[in-house]
Amino acid sequence: DSREDRVNLNEDIKKLPKRGTFVKFPQRALQDRTLKKGHLLVLLSIYSFMDNKTRSCYTSVELIAERSRFSKIHARNYLNELICLDYVQRKKMGGGRYATTYWLTPQ
Repeated sequence: DSREDRVNLNEDIKKLPKRGTFVKFPQRALQDRTLKKGHLLVLLSIYSFMDNKTRSCYTSVELIAERSRFSKIHARNYLNELICLDYVQRKKMGGGRYATTYWLTPQ
């Protein structure tokens, strides 16, 4: 490694949040060989928004896509598959413009 690479890495580390940097993640998902890397990244991004007490989160597909580094369509596809596989539950609330709540299935 060059000195410049180490300096850049140190600067990146300094930018990380000091608290709340850990996310709980289900062992079941890590051991499930049917899940693709995309499923795991989308699930991890959803878990990063989770309220630990209620196991729910209020986020958009756009934010899930951004955090998982997928396009909106790919994130939505992985999310729908995770719902079918019972890793996530979804409930739409409200009228025309609605809020979506996701619940993370206890493992």
